This record gives sequence, C-alpha cells and structure tokens, in this order.
Amino acid sequence: MAGDMDDDSSSSGLSISELARRADVGKQTVRHYERRGLLPEPPHNAAGPRRYD
Repeated sequence: MAGDMDDDSSSSGLSISELARRADVGKQTVRHYERRGLLPEPPHNAAGPRRYD
C-alpha cells in the first residue's frame, strides 16, 4: 500500500531526525544534549528506533 513506510502508527513520538529538524539542529546536537543531561534519553525499544516525546 502506498505510504505505509511513512505511516508509523505503531509508535508515538519523534525520531531523532525529526526532532533535530524541528529544533533546527543536527542529530549530533540532540545526542550532545542527552550526554550532558539537558535532554532525557528516550527508552530503547527492541521493536524499533528510539522515539522522543
């Protein structure tokens, strides 16, 4: 079906790429903020990538 790959209805939140795009920063900036404790690291999910609230 067309668009299935874009529909991520099984998980909520944003991917790191989407979060970085919306914040107008790079993915490495998001990771830096996680390492510094300024942004909580999202839980790891065995079923897919981490998702940010």
